Amino acid sequence: MRTEEARDRAGRPLPPPKEPDLGALVDRAKLDAKRYVDAEIAFLKAEAEARAELVKKPAAMLGAAGVIAWFALFALTMAFGFALAGLIGLPLAFLAVTVIYVIAAAVLAKTGQKGMKAAGEMQADRVRERDAGRSLL
Repeated sequence: MRTEEARDRAGRPLPPPKEPDLGALVDRAKLDAKRYVDAEIAFLKAEAEARAELVKKPAAMLGAAGVIAWFALFALTMAFGFALAGLIGLPLAFLAVTVIYVIAAAVLAKTGQKGMKAAGEMQADRVRERDAGRSLL
């Protein structure tokens, strides 16, 4: 099988096409990598914006529920304090309600502190495992 050579208008054979040099190939690879990274960043940004848009309304509803719960807790505190006032007097009744809240807050804080400590230890273990894996390479 015979291949035809490329010829110019005068019928002379054209020189073979030049292959790009190494510098041009590296420049093209850098440009392709930059375009790829830029496209990935744009994609991730669009995905994050879509997720944020998706949770905007539910987050506002949760915030409103928190505010309403805060007012309900205030009303419950008042009701509980005035109910106890008939038994032990107004000042002692509200002092008792305050002590109950302080105890509840202390229990919640201690439980949360233990959970945060456990989470921190788990994270530290992951970092140590990751670093140990790198040292083997």
